[in-house]
Amino acid sequence: MCYRAAAAAQHKVYQVFSNGEILSTHRYLKEARKWVGNQSDMEIKSFTEYEHIANALSNARTILNKVLDKFDAHQHYKLYLTGTTNYRDSMAVTHEYKGNRKDTPKPYYLKDVRKYYLDNFNTYLIEGTEADDQLGIEHYSMFEMFGGEDDCPSILVSIDKDLKMIPGWNYDFVKEELTWIDEFEGIKWFYTQLLTGDTTDNIKGIHKLGIKTAQKLLKDCTTEKDMFRVCGLAYACAPDMEPDPESRLIENAHLLWIQREKDKLWTIPI
Repeated sequence: MCYRAAAAAQHKVYQVFSNGEILSTHRYLKEARKWVGNQSDMEIKSFTEYEHIANALSNARTILNKVLDKFDAHQHYKLYLTGTTNYRDSMAVTHEYKGNRKDTPKPYYLKDVRKYYLDNFNTYLIEGTEADDQLGIEHYSMFEMFGGEDDCPSILVSIDKDLKMIPGWNYDFVKEELTWIDEFEGIKWFYTQLLTGDTTDNIKGIHKLGIKTAQKLLKDCTTEKDMFRVCGLAYACAPDMEPDPESRLIENAHLLWIQREKDKLWTIPI
């Protein structure tokens, strides 16, 4: 929510130059190129324009209120933001956790939007783990308490596909899709990611093994032990997991696992 609100308050513009003089300004690169045509003495440069900070904060309020309005939850919600410390950083040995994001610029107003949520809404800053873990812990406790989809009053709101491993109601606030995930589906999604990895977080799964292949490998599994054995065999047979496929599997599993109970990490299911 923070990222989307901040990013919507800035946009790129493309200016056409000739001999240091600005000739035209365009919202889209395609338009700038069309304007230039075959004129070789012109150059296109891109710039980022920032709207007023009030627009970013208004975006943040609108995104949140749309969800709260939908579920009549203005008095019954919690927001979680990830802080600066995360146990996964020390567990990532093979590849730096989220290391592929280091050089990607963040939206200009991101810190302002985070502060706005913290100062004005029922928001908690999570240290040591991630906001995703706290979401998983809170949501799973409600799932365990109430169980079935007709009774469970908790809704986990996120567009992060990692959280599909947590059973219960899951709401994608961008697609506006409400989905029920049962216990088996949640565990199966975790092992699917264990095979494919997660490029967003720089977690390297088995090379060139995509989601469709992972689903085929796991389709006949009826227990978590079955899924673990399939993943173990796949890692053992993958050349890119040498020389220690077992360590790689355990490392990736710890990085991917969203906590369901506080400080309880993934364990081998045998």
